[in-house]
Amino acid sequence: MRQSGLIKEISHRLNLPEYHCRRVIETMEDVVTECLANGEDVSLRGFCTFEVTNRKPRKGYNPLTGEYEEFEAVKSAKCKLSIPVKKAAKTGVYEGREKYDE
Repeated sequence: MRQSGLIKEISHRLNLPEYHCRRVIETMEDVVTECLANGEDVSLRGFCTFEVTNRKPRKGYNPLTGEYEEFEAVKSAKCKLSIPVKKAAKTGVYEGREKYDE
């Protein structure tokens, strides 16, 4: 599913205009990206955790030149899925979350 499909599905389930759902998704992307840029982790309990990791310097092989190169230490973003999400992906069954009355 792409972002447009996700927006349509959320809009349908919550009976909200797609415009509002699109703004929520885009704002969430902005907030998560800003937090990662500041070195903060973002945890969405029951879904995933976005975190900044530090990769050590290493030697690598360049197949085009046939030489070994030194790669500097870098920071990288990582997304760790929660156990329920992993379980749903593995088994193909989503048990759902508790329904909340509004």
